[in-house]
Amino acid sequence: MTPTGRAAAVLVPLVATYAALCVGLYAVGDPLVQSMAPVFKAEIHALRPELRVDELRVERATVHLTIRRTTPPRQILRASSSSSVAFTYPILVLSLLAAWPFATRRRRLVALAAAGALLLAAMLVDLPVLLLLTVAEATDGREPFVLFLYNNGGRQLLALLIFAASLAVSRHLAAPRPAEVPSAPPVLRPRRRRQAMAGR
Repeated sequence: MTPTGRAAAVLVPLVATYAALCVGLYAVGDPLVQSMAPVFKAEIHALRPELRVDELRVERATVHLTIRRTTPPRQILRASSSSSVAFTYPILVLSLLAAWPFATRRRRLVALAAAGALLLAAMLVDLPVLLLLTVAEATDGREPFVLFLYNNGGRQLLALLIFAASLAVSRHLAAPRPAEVPSAPPVLRPRRRRQAMAGR
């Protein structure tokens, strides 16, 4: 295959998968994130037990959060954030996996399975943490450092780490194992005939 052909074999699936994921998640993003609202509420309560979520709704690719602090100072806090930020992970990771030249189909399937588990964990954690950081920014009057990391390449870096981890898992679990060479049977040497008599 020529260098141009090799480049096309990588770029075509990369761009096609990226475009398809962007279109699909743009169309179903709001109901998808809204379906995760009960999980997000449980995570926020687990991370900050003093907070109670009164409302968590998704509208026009924006998550709106209204929470109530049950400990002094008792107050109602509101925050909002783009719901599409969590889609950074699947768009990048799945696009890269689609373009990666796997040696076998099994390795590709193992990598996709590993990436799916890691992506689900990343998406379920990202938005609740982001909303809590946004609340902290509103109450403290300054941007938390973790939020600064999120907004300056942190998600893209985490997506690349998920991609690398998926490749490592596929290489470990799906790589062909060297065939065992059967051991050769022992060589039986004929016994030397004993001399019947000494000096014969």
